[in-house]
Amino acid sequence: MATVSSEPIVITAAVQKGGVGKTLLSTHVAAFLVSAMKAKVLVVDMDMSGVASRRLLLHDSVIPDDVTSNVECLEQEKWVPATSRLGIDVIPSFSGHDIHQQLHDLFSQDKYKLRHNIKKQPYDYIIIDGYPLLDARLEGCLLASDYVVGVGEPSTDDVQGFVDVWKRLKELSEAGYETPSHLGYVFNKVRGKSPVAFRELKKLVKSLGYLAFSNSVTQRDPIANACNESRLIWELAPGQARVASIELEDVCEEILEKIGDNEDNNTYKHYTADLGGAA
Repeated sequence: MATVSSEPIVITAAVQKGGVGKTLLSTHVAAFLVSAMKAKVLVVDMDMSGVASRRLLLHDSVIPDDVTSNVECLEQEKWVPATSRLGIDVIPSFSGHDIHQQLHDLFSQDKYKLRHNIKKQPYDYIIIDGYPLLDARLEGCLLASDYVVGVGEPSTDDVQGFVDVWKRLKELSEAGYETPSHLGYVFNKVRGKSPVAFRELKKLVKSLGYLAFSNSVTQRDPIANACNESRLIWELAPGQARVASIELEDVCEEILEKIGDNEDNNTYKHYTADLGGAA
C-alpha cells in the first residue's frame, strides 16, 4: 500500500457544479484504492443526488438495517456502513429536502462537524463525494479533508466551478481554518480529435498551472454506458472499455503521486499565492 497512517487519509471530490464527473472520479478512486492498493476504503456520499450510493450499492451489496446516513455521521462517532459488491464501504446519501436542510443546519453550526468524527473511522482512505453547491455543506466536506480534487470538462464554466472552490479554501485559510491541500483539476470528457477543443484545453491548462492534472479522461461511450448501468468502468468487458479504464487508472495513480509529493514538499497548499502559481 502506498500510504498507511494511524488515521485515514480523507480525499474530497469537489466542484461547484453538478454533472461534471465528480461522482465518476470519487467512485473510481475508491475502487482503485481497494483493487490496486489493497486499502480499506470508505466512501461518504454527501451529494444530494445520491448517485455515488446507487452506483456502488445497487448490485449485490450488504445494507444493514441500521446503516448510518450522511446526516447521522455528523452526530455519531460510531458508523455502520453499507458494503458494496466491490468491497468498498459506503455511508449513503438519502434524498429529501428535510435531510439536506439538516446537513446545512449542522454544518452552519460547526464547519468541523464532519471532521470531528471522520478521523476516528478505521480506514486507510475515506473518499467524500462532495456536496455540489458551495455553501456550508461543501465547506464542511472540505474542512473534513486532507486533500481535495476538482474535476470537470475543459470549459470555462466548469473550470470556474473549480476556481470558486479553490478561492473559498483560500478565504477559509485566511480566516484561520485548517484547510486541506488542493491537488488540482482533472479534465473530463475531453474531445480528443477536435482542434478547437484542443486549443481550449491548452489555454485552460496554462491558466491553471501546476493545478492542472497531466492525465485526463476522454469522452467515451463506455463511460456513459457504465454510468447508465450504475457500474464502474472496470466492471465492463475489458475490450469494450480498455482505453477508458487505462485513462481512469492513470488519473488515480496521479492523485496518489500528488499526495506523495505534497507530503514531501507541501506542494499543494499554496493559498497564499495566486491560483496555479508558486507560493
